[in-house]
Amino acid sequence: REPVAHRRRAHPTSPAPPSTPLGAMILGCAICREAITEPLTLLQDLSTLKSGDMQPHLPQGRYYMLLPSSSSVHSVHTRAREWYVVNISSLRNTAINWSEAGGCCGLDGAKPNRMCDAGHMVGVEESDCYMAHRVLLDVASVVVLEGSERPHARLRSGPRARIVRWDTASRL
Repeated sequence: REPVAHRRRAHPTSPAPPSTPLGAMILGCAICREAITEPLTLLQDLSTLKSGDMQPHLPQGRYYMLLPSSSSVHSVHTRAREWYVVNISSLRNTAINWSEAGGCCGLDGAKPNRMCDAGHMVGVEESDCYMAHRVLLDVASVVVLEGSERPHARLRSGPRARIVRWDTASRL
């Protein structure tokens, strides 16, 4: 056993390690503030999005913003101005609201069907057999808990390619 004087101790002024990587954010329920995602970073290259049946639409740990258009065929997508689009595997502390779930082999995304563990609706999972799998988190139902405090402002000031209109994203 080492003498007390020689034991290593953390310096009292050492900064704590950050809980989210630089440039990342964690989203939470706007009502109960429960974290509902792992740390997410903005997907810079939208050409990496996949549209094939039953495959992840985007990589885990990434997100992009989706703007609905008035021509959207899914009525749920016209209720919010913007959505955070994330990989299903990036979710934490969420559950499916089976009373609102529809689809044949998965969830068709026709109605809000994802909720935080406390039961507050936060978004829409699209994971049926005829579509790429993703979750759309309603910006009115979620808040940024850690990381970038104003991702909307940062996105709007950058290139428009980072924000995608709903009618454009359906062709990706």
